[in-house]
Amino acid sequence: MNLAYKRKIRRAFDRSAARYEKSAAFQAEIAREVALRARGFEAVAGAVADLGCGAGALGRELAINGAPRLLVALDISGAMARRARQNGIPYAIQGDAESLPLRDGSLDMVVSSLALQWAVDLERAAREAARVLRRGGVLTGAMLGRATFWEMRVALREAMDGPASLLARGAFHPMPAYEEVEGALGAAGFHEVDAATSRRERRYDSAPAFLRELKELGAQTSPGLGALGLGRRKLMERFFDRYHQRFPFQGGVRATYEVIFFSAARRR
Repeated sequence: MNLAYKRKIRRAFDRSAARYEKSAAFQAEIAREVALRARGFEAVAGAVADLGCGAGALGRELAINGAPRLLVALDISGAMARRARQNGIPYAIQGDAESLPLRDGSLDMVVSSLALQWAVDLERAAREAARVLRRGGVLTGAMLGRATFWEMRVALREAMDGPASLLARGAFHPMPAYEEVEGALGAAGFHEVDAATSRRERRYDSAPAFLRELKELGAQTSPGLGALGLGRRKLMERFFDRYHQRFPFQGGVRATYEVIFFSAARRR
């Protein structure tokens, strides 16, 4: 992936900012869990940065039991940062997790909820988090893992009648594996790394409804979907048909989210 793909991610979230919260129930749920985990560290009372703040859900959750002394929220999408400010996060700015506009050692904690899976270079994002943390500072949060939306990949492969290798050509955004998350944090100089995965199944009325929600969230940024012809009507019909046949759930269809929760400390 390259800078052009990063710009595509930014534009997708810019477009979705105005309607994001209407479809972000799952994102709000995970933000509550990340906030609860963050409150387990004394560092949460200090200077905190929220990477990939979206519309500000995590910042609002942190403020429920007393706000951090300072909360700076950043998002690669300027429109999302504006939305966060509208939602009561005063210091919400546009910023890239892989090149943070923050001073070395200026923070006590870095938090992030369902954002770092979009990093083009996860290790670089981890190194940036380590750079802006004071010694002993804490990084904690959650990101989506590789098993996310595995049903979609299976349905597409079967709809195409093609080999699995087609999926490796950029048909889907490459979510990180659990081992990659641990490795990136370790390589960035963190210790006391604690990571765990949790799979969550969600129900959607239909496969088209599922894809519409992803679009409303700004999450349809996969670089290779157009090249693979998903816009062609017949292929889409086969894809939806296979999805409905293979993954029915409570009168609709299911989609799996793999959530990787993580925390780590910068070495003193």
